[in-house]
Amino acid sequence: MLASRLFFNGRQAHLLGASWVGGFCVDSIDAHEGHFASKGHAGATVVPALFALVDACRERGRTISGEEFLSALCIGYESALRAGSALMATTHDYHASGAFSGVGVVCAGARLLGLDEAPFRHALGIAEYFGPRCPMMRLIDYPSMLRDAHGAGAFSGVNALILAQASLTGAPASMVEDEVMAPFWMDLGERWEIDAQYFKLWPVCRWAQPALTAVSQMMSSCPEGIEADAIEHIRVETLHESMRLQGHAPASSDEAQYGLAFPLAAMIIRGRLGACEVSGEALHDEQILSLSQRIEIVEVADLSARFPAEILSRVHLTFKNGR
Repeated sequence: MLASRLFFNGRQAHLLGASWVGGFCVDSIDAHEGHFASKGHAGATVVPALFALVDACRERGRTISGEEFLSALCIGYESALRAGSALMATTHDYHASGAFSGVGVVCAGARLLGLDEAPFRHALGIAEYFGPRCPMMRLIDYPSMLRDAHGAGAFSGVNALILAQASLTGAPASMVEDEVMAPFWMDLGERWEIDAQYFKLWPVCRWAQPALTAVSQMMSSCPEGIEADAIEHIRVETLHESMRLQGHAPASSDEAQYGLAFPLAAMIIRGRLGACEVSGEALHDEQILSLSQRIEIVEVADLSARFPAEILSRVHLTFKNGR
């Protein structure tokens, strides 16, 4: 059996199961790094998949050094980000990260496993063909445990490696091998998409971060602080995708992390926004819920036009005293 340990409890599972669980475990708190061109996240798929692969190698008596692991991780990040950029630029729908990140898992795994060119290319094709479709805006409108599909992406990438090693053949991966995709790959090794990543300050969707940044700066600029009870109304002007977040009264942590109103209210009420503010008892905090209901989120054309190169919001606070 290809066995790997599960995150946090050490129980053993099949390599595919460990990849699946690891990806969804990382995805359960929306605190990943991210990337504008791919509109997604590479590491939340590639890291747990590689941990599972390395642990399976360890079970079979092979030691993988830290240098080998980091080399594979770098390859996985870079190839996943480029595959995602290619996919987003050539399809109408906005796909979650799991739709493209399996390609990064294959590239990283091929390095660790020493695959020759033929099985490597078959594995790329298998990962793309069996990859999840991931219509992301459906998840935005109906937040759930499906999240950004990192567990599914990790599974599809590792599964492709196993099948290719067992001589299953795959069609050429269009995200990599189609001629129209060449601009996304031709400068590989000269320019690094890894350097184009951003890091979230708060564990919520990237599209909510600009509004949170604005409110955080407002709070810092007010020595006396911002009293929630003194606020009459908050208006957030933002891009279309961010407007879709809404989330005034989340019923679950998933809904809170893919919301905008509730995290914004939580930051003002508690003076911080971490995992505890988007889960557990915080979801029933009457003060947060009350302020959340006073938040209006609207789309404005000029900010929508600047997406995805820029993700911006304007926040207006109106106080009961007229300020």
